[in-house]
Amino acid sequence: IRLSLVGSEMCIRDRFFILEHPRGASSWKEKEVEELKAMDGVYEIDLDQCRFEQRSQDKLGTGLVLKPTRILTNMRPAVEVLGKKCLGGHRHVVLLNGRASACAAYPPALVAGFLKCILLEAKALGTLRRTCCRMWRSFMRTWAVGRTAMSVQGGMSI
Repeated sequence: IRLSLVGSEMCIRDRFFILEHPRGASSWKEKEVEELKAMDGVYEIDLDQCRFEQRSQDKLGTGLVLKPTRILTNMRPAVEVLGKKCLGGHRHVVLLNGRASACAAYPPALVAGFLKCILLEAKALGTLRRTCCRMWRSFMRTWAVGRTAMSVQGGMSI
């Protein structure tokens, strides 16, 4: 709930936000989240993480994980970049027997999608250079204090 209040504040201050939860989570029905969803310029996006190469293992081997997810954001590019649902044609590993914890981290392709949304939004607003500098400083602070920094494989074109 606190995050939805932060999201409201970000909208008011013309800042970006992304609120992510499992699609079936009860938090989507909370009053504060409903109010945030109703704000102009806020988008509700459903995605399946198998489209972003979320993987796990079971007795049949490695496979994709469906992991239905919902995102609330004020970044318009997220609708096209992140709004991807499963197309079928593959099996899904079910996240039982301790497998869920391994999928708590975002797959690199989803991280790349989040970053692409931020960069496209910044480009549209004419703040690309400032936004990139802030993202880089934030990344370097995270790395400098010894936390795990994620690396995104491949490049991103905007």
